[in-house]
Amino acid sequence: GAFGGLMAYGIVQIKTDRNYRFIFLLEGAPSIILAVIAFCFLGDLPETVKWLSPTERELVTNRLRNDAGTACNTRFSWKQVKDVFIDWKVYFYMFIFMAIIGFIMLITLSKTTMMSNCISTDPTVAMYIATVIACIGTYTTVPLHCSWFTNNIDGTTKRGVATGLIVGFGNLGGVIAGQIYRDKYYPDYRISHSITLGFICVTLALVIILKILLIRENRRRANLTIEQYELECSRDEPLDWHPDVIYVE
Repeated sequence: GAFGGLMAYGIVQIKTDRNYRFIFLLEGAPSIILAVIAFCFLGDLPETVKWLSPTERELVTNRLRNDAGTACNTRFSWKQVKDVFIDWKVYFYMFIFMAIIGFIMLITLSKTTMMSNCISTDPTVAMYIATVIACIGTYTTVPLHCSWFTNNIDGTTKRGVATGLIVGFGNLGGVIAGQIYRDKYYPDYRISHSITLGFICVTLALVIILKILLIRENRRRANLTIEQYELECSRDEPLDWHPDVIYVE
C-alpha cells in the first residue's frame, strides 16, 4: 500500500494529461499477469489438482465436505443462481457493502488527490494519527462483511454468484462518492460531510435489521416441529435454507 501510494504520487508529478493512465497501467498490469498464472496453475477443485497425492486429495475433500455440510455439491447449478436473486439476505448484504465502500471512498475524497497519495508514505505525525483515528473501524469492515455473507450463503455456485453480485453492486458506492465532494461545497463541505454521515447511519441501520432477522430465523428453525423440519429438508438443494443451518448473527 505504501509503495503504491509513493508510485502514484511520483506519476502525478509528471507534466502530462495521461497520469492516471500510467497509474492504472503500472498498478493493474501485475494483477493481470498474476491472474494468468493463477488460471494456469491454480486447481479448480481439490479432487482434480495434480500436485496433491491421492491421499491428500481425499483428506482435503473430506474436510471441505464436512465443513460445507448441506452444501457440499461443487457442480455448477442454475437453481443456485436463481436462489441468489430470491434470497433476501443477499440484498441486505449488497446495500451494506455499497454503504461501506461509499464511506471508504468519501474518506479518501475528502482530501486532495495529492494528499491521499502521500498520506500512506511520508505523512507528518499529526496527519498520520488523524488519519488512523478517522479510518478506525472503516477498512476492517470490508473483510468482516465478506466473511459474514460467505458464511451465511451456502452452495458453491450460489456463494460465487452472490459474492460477485454483492461486491459488484457495492462498488457503486465509489461512483456515488465521486459525485459528492465537489468544488461548489468548498470550503466547509457541510453537505458532503452530511452525506458521509448518512452512509454511516444507513450501514448501521441495515446491519442491526439484518442481525435481528437472522436471530429470528435461527429461533424459528430451532423450534420447528418434526413435520415442518422434514418438509423443509425435502427441498431440492436446500443449501442455507436447510433447517440445520445456523446463520452467523
